[in-house]
Amino acid sequence: MPFRIMISLMVIGLMLPAVMALVDDYEDRSDAREADDIARFVADTAEEVYVAGPGNSISAVLDISPGRAVGIGGESADAYSVRAMVDGEVVGRIMLDAPVFRIMSEDTILSGYCTLLFRAVMSEGRLCVEVTRS
Repeated sequence: MPFRIMISLMVIGLMLPAVMALVDDYEDRSDAREADDIARFVADTAEEVYVAGPGNSISAVLDISPGRAVGIGGESADAYSVRAMVDGEVVGRIMLDAPVFRIMSEDTILSGYCTLLFRAVMSEGRLCVEVTRS
């Protein structure tokens, strides 16, 4: 009988690291999925304002969990994307490419509770979406 218990404990001990790795991987993917969902919401809201045309605006409230963030605006290609972030690292990027438009905002990292104002504006003869905290 004690031999069977010893073998059972040894098998459980050997499986424990694999099970813990699976749990950690699931948590990482869950965090990335949540950040990506928020980034997709921001991108969809910006696209909705862009399609509505100049002068249109939408206000949106975000409540982003600790450790997650969304990056908007910036220079070059960053101005044409919304970035999903977990613990300061970019885990996903949504390109604003259907239609192609630019988010006018300083390189902004959104986290926590924030209210955003999305406005369709003309800049240098092109329609863009301006995003500001309100």
